[in-house]
Amino acid sequence: MFTEEQLKNILLKNRQLSIRSDTGTKNPSVAGKPNKYRNTKIIIDGRKFDSKNEGNRYLELKLLEKANLIYNLELQRKFVVKEKTPASRQIVYICDFYYFDREKNCWIVEDFKSKATEKLATYRMKRKMLKDLLLKPEYVKHVFKETIG
Repeated sequence: MFTEEQLKNILLKNRQLSIRSDTGTKNPSVAGKPNKYRNTKIIIDGRKFDSKNEGNRYLELKLLEKANLIYNLELQRKFVVKEKTPASRQIVYICDFYYFDREKNCWIVEDFKSKATEKLATYRMKRKMLKDLLLKPEYVKHVFKETIG
């Protein structure tokens, strides 16, 4: 992770990047109420991230992409972990980051979650379903990476 000083230096060197905290709320009746997980949402390059740590990781990945160590960085990539059937709905796992790591020669499915989210049964179930999906032959060069912060 970057320190505040390192982030400022990155922003100075990369003028096209912009960063700000998101103080807005979708529901004005709950203004002043803290977020569910006590995180601070942040906006970088016009993209909203659920926490400073997730935004920090985005900046790290952008630098790795610029250095040509990774490529094809995608945010909020969807994976269908269970197809829709007449008896059930489709289940989708949305990861935070998806990219190809040149050094490891594989696709990385990366998720940045808080300790509180990690404990949720729904998240744990979807994570297991994603890991099972990635074992299939068409995903042989995929690796799941989870960061708890």
